[in-house]
Amino acid sequence: MPVPVCPRCALPLTGEIAAELRAVGTALAAVDAERGRLLGRRAQLLAAARPVAYPPPPPGWGPRPGPAAGPFAVPFARPVAGPVRETSPPSAQNLLLSLGGALLAVAVTAFTVVNWGQLGIGGRSAVLGALTLTALAVPALLLRRALSATAEVIACLGLVLLLLDAYAVRRVSAELGEIHALVYTAGCLAVVSALWAGYGLLLRGRLVLPAPVALVLAQLPLPLWAWAHSSVRGFAAAVLLAAASDAALAVSAPGRRLPRGLRTTGAVAGTVSGLLGLAAALWLSLDAASTGAALQACGLLLAGAAVALTAAHRLPAAAPVHPAPVAGPPPLSAPVTRHPAAAPLAALAALVTIAGTGGVVRTWVADDWVVPGYLGCAVAVLALAAALRGGSRGATADGVATGASAAHLLAALWAVPALAVTCFGPLSWVGSIWSGAPHSAHDALTPHGLRVAPPSMVVVAGLLALVLTATALRRPAWRVPGPAAVVCGAVTVAAL
Repeated sequence: MPVPVCPRCALPLTGEIAAELRAVGTALAAVDAERGRLLGRRAQLLAAARPVAYPPPPPGWGPRPGPAAGPFAVPFARPVAGPVRETSPPSAQNLLLSLGGALLAVAVTAFTVVNWGQLGIGGRSAVLGALTLTALAVPALLLRRALSATAEVIACLGLVLLLLDAYAVRRVSAELGEIHALVYTAGCLAVVSALWAGYGLLLRGRLVLPAPVALVLAQLPLPLWAWAHSSVRGFAAAVLLAAASDAALAVSAPGRRLPRGLRTTGAVAGTVSGLLGLAAALWLSLDAASTGAALQACGLLLAGAAVALTAAHRLPAAAPVHPAPVAGPPPLSAPVTRHPAAAPLAALAALVTIAGTGGVVRTWVADDWVVPGYLGCAVAVLALAAALRGGSRGATADGVATGASAAHLLAALWAVPALAVTCFGPLSWVGSIWSGAPHSAHDALTPHGLRVAPPSMVVVAGLLALVLTATALRRPAWRVPGPAAVVCGAVTVAAL
């Protein structure tokens, strides 16, 4: 009788050999199960013995060529050295997309500027209009397929096409060609900014760039319009107005929902616009030849100072650092940490206020009394900072005091050299004892080369000594050491 065999492997299914094969297979399965249990237990013990959890070994780790050593030896070798990737795939993809979009923008610009005369009016309008509509419609389709990076690049290309459309319209229309270039540019930027903001809202905020780019474009219309009319005062006012709008956006309530990146863009744009506007207003203040012009510049500077001071006070507080719990009763209240930009903004506001008010005083006094006029304004600002100190305004008051102290330092640098020459000038009289007897009593009692400091410098030194002494006595947070007040007072007495 034939022995039954397996139809696949042709092994016998009965007999001693088949029975022994079954027993060996069962034993091997039991060994594998026990090995798996032991490996799992070993992994648990290693995880408990190590203080830091290590990630699982990456692919490419192989068995150790030699025997394992140590109580917790791992039967894995070091990873095989291979080429290190320089850029992750998403970063490389975004870079290639950006380069492709830039090349497309260059090609479209070259077509508009160089080959513009080879087409008629209908052809020009049809080509640019079709390209613009296509570039603005494609991102919506790409977002449905989750291709957000490609949609961002195509949307930026659509923005470039919108700007080129504005350029082409001015080239074609004779009436628009008569408008001043800066005025036309300001109007086009205002329209494009509004359209781009609406385009971002139309896509329900799924694109990141439209809102920040629209905010950046909105900074330019007013300054360009003022610059077209050759008005530095109007330019400064326009830039400061844009900075105030950006500051209001940057310090808005943290819980308010805004498009991504809009708050940071507002902070950066407001800083740049504010510094540019303050520089223009400061130039107007220093160049003012009459009290009226100085008052106008002072108004601009005070407006900028108000914006900076309000932003410093409204900036959200930094996240408090909670220390490790210790034994004992909990603290009554956690310390409030102000935003790191609050103090610099307040110091800038103080300096701008001193510059504006001092510019008005400069038109009232002689040249020798200009610095004392600025110093008097600095003393008033420092007194205001001392009055405002306390409560939630502490960080703002500290920043204002820092700015006023910087103005005091500048005044000291102006006055100290002449006072030092006055104090140590008599040392040059020592050489006159070898010049013979004086010709008259006047020459004997009034040594040649006597130098007297101007009264304005004496006033500056006296004010500095008074402020330093008062600060040392009150000992606020921005205290100045008492020896500095003593030295400044001694210099003042010597000058007198």
